[in-house]
Amino acid sequence: MADGDDNFKQEWFGRFVENIPNAYVSALRHLARHAQAKLGFVDGGLRSAFWIDGRSFYVLQCRGVHDLDAQITGLVIQLDNVTSAGVAFEIDFNPSDNSAETGRILTIRSPDGPITITASPGAVPDREERAKIEVFIDQVLDALAGRDA
Repeated sequence: MADGDDNFKQEWFGRFVENIPNAYVSALRHLARHAQAKLGFVDGGLRSAFWIDGRSFYVLQCRGVHDLDAQITGLVIQLDNVTSAGVAFEIDFNPSDNSAETGRILTIRSPDGPITITASPGAVPDREERAKIEVFIDQVLDALAGRDA
């Protein structure tokens, strides 16, 4: 794969760039070219990309590892049509050293149904990945409040 594609995939998905279908990369590159805030992550065989462009929130997901078996779906939600947004906090307490890690779980509800983005320690054990998700959650909340993402 070309270095440009590798860089693009790393920009979106960090170090989890293996087995991403070219068709998905191409669609994401085209659709998210004006993204003001973005997040990509891999959960098992599901790759998810979220981004904000103006007053719209986009989701593009892909199952499969090759173009032949790729199932790509997307959704666009106007931020003005979001009916509610909920923020929950998950706390992962470690009694052995009396420490705790927290992460937010953002649920956006619209007429199209809920979308959940989690930075909970149980779901995302990697601190660097959680930090990236937390930044995006801040950007989504800012956009919902009418501030620039």
